[in-house]
Amino acid sequence: MWNNSRARGVHGYASSRRAAAEAMGLPFVRPYWGGQTAGNFASGANFAVGGATALSPEFFRERGVPMDDDTVHLDMEMEWFRDLLGMLCTGGDMDGCKGMMNQSLFLVGEIGGNDYNLPLMSGMSIEKIRNFTPSVIAKISSIITELIGLGAKTLVVPGNIPIGCIPMYLMQFESDKKEDYEPKIGCLRWMNEFSQYHNKLLVDELENLRKLHPDVTIIYADYYGAAMEVFLSPERFGIEDPLVACCGGRGPYGVSASVRCGYGEYKVCDDPAKYASWDGFHPSEAAYKGIAIGLLQGSYTQPPIVSITNSCPQIIGLGIENPLAACCGGGGPYGVSETARCGHGEYKVCDDPQLYGSWDGYHPSEAVFKAIAIGLLRGSYTQAPLACPQIPELGSSVEYKRERMASSTSGRRGAAAVVLAAVAVLLSASQALAAPCYPRVFSFGDSLTDTGNIAFLYGNDSRRPTLWPPYGETFFHRATGRASNGRLIIDFIADALGLPFVRPYWSGRTAGDFAHGANFAVGGATALSPDFYRERGVHVRDTVHLDMEMNWFRDLLGLLCPDDLAGIYVRLLNSFSFHAPCHL
Repeated sequence: MWNNSRARGVHGYASSRRAAAEAMGLPFVRPYWGGQTAGNFASGANFAVGGATALSPEFFRERGVPMDDDTVHLDMEMEWFRDLLGMLCTGGDMDGCKGMMNQSLFLVGEIGGNDYNLPLMSGMSIEKIRNFTPSVIAKISSIITELIGLGAKTLVVPGNIPIGCIPMYLMQFESDKKEDYEPKIGCLRWMNEFSQYHNKLLVDELENLRKLHPDVTIIYADYYGAAMEVFLSPERFGIEDPLVACCGGRGPYGVSASVRCGYGEYKVCDDPAKYASWDGFHPSEAAYKGIAIGLLQGSYTQPPIVSITNSCPQIIGLGIENPLAACCGGGGPYGVSETARCGHGEYKVCDDPQLYGSWDGYHPSEAVFKAIAIGLLRGSYTQAPLACPQIPELGSSVEYKRERMASSTSGRRGAAAVVLAAVAVLLSASQALAAPCYPRVFSFGDSLTDTGNIAFLYGNDSRRPTLWPPYGETFFHRATGRASNGRLIIDFIADALGLPFVRPYWSGRTAGDFAHGANFAVGGATALSPDFYRERGVHVRDTVHLDMEMNWFRDLLGLLCPDDLAGIYVRLLNSFSFHAPCHL
């Protein structure tokens, strides 16, 4: 593995490579200089060195760029790899290493960034630096060719990140000209165009190599595209300040000419997970993770990396480490017990709910709810696509404002429930007419969809743990009646549609309260009535059921359309109705 990250210049994972190793079920890749025996490298080796270049110091000195002799470059890293092969291939038998080479995944890069960083920081013009790029690409190509000659069959070659979004460059090349910046995100346009120039030459060269070696899989990893997802939709990754360094100096970008992370009177932010840059040059762990998600689960590898990992049992989801364990509950291997329940008894709460697949042993965590919503909105898990021309990315700049609007506990009515199937016919009709997008959402369901009706129906009932902490702690920082540590699928869907979180039916009073729709779901609701179960010998309380939710919907229509029966039909056709499967 080769890259240019400087001495693990980040507070968490060293790079998206680390997250990729985690997702593939491997240990973090051992640094080459951190091992001594063949056994130390049973799962591979990382030859990357902070500050490394693709080209040698002599190349730069000949072109007027000062550089130390001890700067690591790609030829040196390749020499270390040959030395390692001598250790791994007993008796120097290279033929015996063919099997190992064939079955290994090689990451050649990201490399080349420092070949541009050093000249840029020394004041060389971008026009002159562009002349270096063909040499950088040729060096990367020669290393790939040598690895193929040694038996490599699968190589991933990353491109350059959008360097125009790097805080140090934003500070150094700050401009008064609006046209110098990317719209919406504020990155330096001309620097990002240079990254794209490098990436285009690299993509063209990889295509040439594929033609020369048709039996080898060469995958281009679009770091640029995956990183731009982070800058375009930072809230989707929990990032609030995408262009500001967490660790560094002062100024609008969190960096300064006289202070650097670890040097001088530097400052460190309270929560690095909210920043896309760690130290002004290197991404934060949150940004690296976003890039890795784009590579492993998105469309930023050419060809898709999943096409070469079919032999793996599964590319596991990034982030969730305990998919079958509850974060909040009792003990045992699944985080639950018969004597303790989340909110009752001597329960425990995990340190990080985002690492768990279940929140309380019954309901998914916010991380799982979000993954399901992404699968519905961006994947192939709806049998007919939503009729919007385009579903935006989950998470938006107004997401946190919506939380305050949608979870308001003003108003009082009295019940709601289940998630099954109330107005599917209306949803089908709206798709047939291809409405431009949905101005409102009507939701039917149970605890998987209830955004707060339970609080209005059952008040301060101590038997309803969703009304009390620790429920809601991840996002709302208070219990909202949601059966999770944070948001639900319906919250993420509303956010992706550009709407406020769907208001609980029993929290509103006027037609204006429901301008964007209503949620009729209630925790504990059923699809069938209590009478159905009692007639079959099952004792149930008088619970909310789907017919009741539908009655509330009819009542709401009377409020929204008191004298316009034709208008009711039109409103329904232009709305989105959500109903989930029955649960608690």
